[in-house]
Amino acid sequence: MVIVEWISSEESELVKQLRERVRNEVTQMEVSQSEPDQDTEDAYLLRWLRARDLNLDKAESMLLNALKWRKESNVDNALQDPIALDPVFVENYRWAFAGSDKEDRPVIICPFYEWDYRKLTSHNKSTEEFLAFNNHFFESILNNIRIKNESRKPGNPPVTQFMIICDLHQYPAGQLLNLSALRKWLQMAATYEAYYPELLYRAVFLNCPFYFQSLLNLFKSVCAPKTIAKFITYTSVELWQKDVESFVDPSILPEQYGGVNPTSPFS
Repeated sequence: MVIVEWISSEESELVKQLRERVRNEVTQMEVSQSEPDQDTEDAYLLRWLRARDLNLDKAESMLLNALKWRKESNVDNALQDPIALDPVFVENYRWAFAGSDKEDRPVIICPFYEWDYRKLTSHNKSTEEFLAFNNHFFESILNNIRIKNESRKPGNPPVTQFMIICDLHQYPAGQLLNLSALRKWLQMAATYEAYYPELLYRAVFLNCPFYFQSLLNLFKSVCAPKTIAKFITYTSVELWQKDVESFVDPSILPEQYGGVNPTSPFS
C-alpha cells in the first residue's frame, strides 16, 4: 500500500482547535472501540472540518449536531438492532463487504436494482424501521473502518472512508415516479450528508440506464457538490473494467462487478 500524507499542517492545527472545543462532547465511542489512537481521533475530527471546508465554527456546529442526533436516536446501539435480521431488509436491500481497495478502504458491493423502496409500503414497514435500517447500514461501515484502524500497521495512515460499487441492471424506472420511494432515497442521502460526512471515497454505479441520471440530479438537492463529485457512472461493466485496477484488485470483486472472482455473496 502506498503511504500518503493524509493530513496537512493547516488541518492538523485546526484539528487541535476543534478537539479543544468539543473535548467534553466527543467520547471514545465515536472515535475508537479499543485503546485511544491519536491518528484515528485526528481523522475523525478532520472529517467534519473537511465537510465544512476547514471552517472551524461550522465544523464544530455540524459535529455537535451529529452527536446530539446520535444520542437522541440511540445510534450507538444501531449494530445491535434486530432490524438487521428482518427478512424484508435482508432479502430486498442486500449489500456486502467485498474486501479493501488499494488504500485499505472497505469496498461494498450492492445489487442496487433490488433496492426498491416501494416494497416497504407493501410490507407495512414504518418510517422508524426504515431509519433503523439506514442507521445500521452506516454504522456497519463505520465499524468496519474502526476494525481496520485497530489492526493497521504502525506508520500507515488511518482509514477514513469507504467505496461502494452498485449494479443498476434493470433498475426499476417506476421508483423514480413514486413520491414515497424518492423521499426515502433523499432521506438516506441527507443522513449521510449531515451525520457521516466525508465517509465516502467513491460511489461507482454500473449498468446505468439513461433515466438513472434523474435520481442523481435529485441527490444534488441534499448532497454537497464534493459528494456528488465522488459519483462515477458507467453504462456497462465493460467500461468500468478499464478503470477497475486503478481502485481495487479485481480478485476481490465478483465478475458482475467488474472483477474476476467467480463467486458472489449474492448468488
